[in-house]
Amino acid sequence: MAVPSAEVLKSFKNPARKIELGFFDWVWAVIIISGASFSLYRYHGVMDVYEIAILSGIAFSVLVGGWLWKSFRPLGLWVIGLSLIAVYLYSIKVPGLLSTGVSGEEALNILSTRVNPNKNFFLTYFLSSQTATMWMCFMFVLATVAYFVHLFLKAVSSSMDRTVGNAATKMTWIAITMGLVALMVRWRESYIMGADYGHIPVSNLYEVFIVFAIVTALIYLFFEQKFKTKSMGGFAMLIVTVIIAFLLWYHSRGAQEIKPLVSALRSWWMKIHVPMNFIGYGAFSFAAMMGVMSLLVHYGSISDKKVASRLQAGSDSWFTEKRVAAISGILLTVSVCIIFGVYGAFRDGAAKFAIGPVVNALLVSVALIGLGYLMLRPAMQKVLPSEKMLGEVMYKSIALGFFGFTIATILGAMWAADAWGSYWSWDPKETWALIVWLNYAAWLHIRFVVGRRDTVMAWWAVIGLLVTTFAFLGVNIVLGGLHSYGKL
Repeated sequence: MAVPSAEVLKSFKNPARKIELGFFDWVWAVIIISGASFSLYRYHGVMDVYEIAILSGIAFSVLVGGWLWKSFRPLGLWVIGLSLIAVYLYSIKVPGLLSTGVSGEEALNILSTRVNPNKNFFLTYFLSSQTATMWMCFMFVLATVAYFVHLFLKAVSSSMDRTVGNAATKMTWIAITMGLVALMVRWRESYIMGADYGHIPVSNLYEVFIVFAIVTALIYLFFEQKFKTKSMGGFAMLIVTVIIAFLLWYHSRGAQEIKPLVSALRSWWMKIHVPMNFIGYGAFSFAAMMGVMSLLVHYGSISDKKVASRLQAGSDSWFTEKRVAAISGILLTVSVCIIFGVYGAFRDGAAKFAIGPVVNALLVSVALIGLGYLMLRPAMQKVLPSEKMLGEVMYKSIALGFFGFTIATILGAMWAADAWGSYWSWDPKETWALIVWLNYAAWLHIRFVVGRRDTVMAWWAVIGLLVTTFAFLGVNIVLGGLHSYGKL
């Protein structure tokens, strides 16, 4: 097995607890503390005690995160630098435009529209929130392709596999950087449009899709570095690409427009409740893709002789090439029909059978995974990690997600008590959040206490993603309720 070595697995299970701080660790600390102190000095007049506490908590988390994960520091510095450049460009351009009588929204459009003679080059092509978001989307998709190319090159023993793999990792870091810059700049843009518009960019589905993609990719990069393998990248980034597909579709509906917050969201609770939720969602999504890989490795390792003996004994194996090919072909065909239906290729009433992009993206993803299985099976044991490693990553990821989701649920209950007078009202979103929590609590109990590590746990992680997806999107679409602030 190519990855991982026993030493890597052992070191990951028993990480060193002592943090040895060097010169650059203290430089990082000075930068973060100075930035937080300047923000507090500059804006303390409009911050209450809770927002000051949130700022302090975020600064501490970023500081310790940079100490524990060295790769996090360059990301932070790039995001800070590019965001400050964008804010500076707006600060020297916007006042002059506002003095001519245009609104904040019109000023933003002037500075970022390519056909406008008064545009700013860097804002138009790189640093406005919308442009940075598009760069993020492009780099994420490119990274996904590169990771799969890396797998293929590794399977054929090409000397280029390491080069392509390193390039894919760099693309992912660039995508995350541009996504975070987009969020920081969008935050500033909301205040340029007016005080009533200003808010942290986690208030609607468009904004949280960006957060979702960033968190999921960061979790993957952490495990890539810990286990010293890029073989998980293609499958991990595939879920990010699905998120990007939703984001681009949502953008086509005009969801990128910055709008004032609804009154229910005008609370400092939103600044901590929503991001913690997406630590859970991102980790659960990543764990599901590790479950998919684990299943492919497990069933791909079954020899033709074993499959034949199972069939002869009457134990029909679901993972046979013919069935996977047939199901993948059906899903792709259905997806193509849906796409034609969505874009009006079907005349008259036939288009009503076209379903939305959520189901379509899921169908395409399952089909591509099935076809990928067929292509990779001959070299499965060579290019993909072991079941043991994938199970360990899946377990760690679900544990991380469970921690984040638990904190988010507690914060949500406290916010509900503050806003509506009760901690729990059995709103559809609350009910499904509880279902998600119970699902992963049971998974962790079976894994940690019972010690089960077979394919049932992998299937459970994959099916758990469907439950989580419904809790995230399906409730808003189908059930509504007090939490339905964003619609597809």
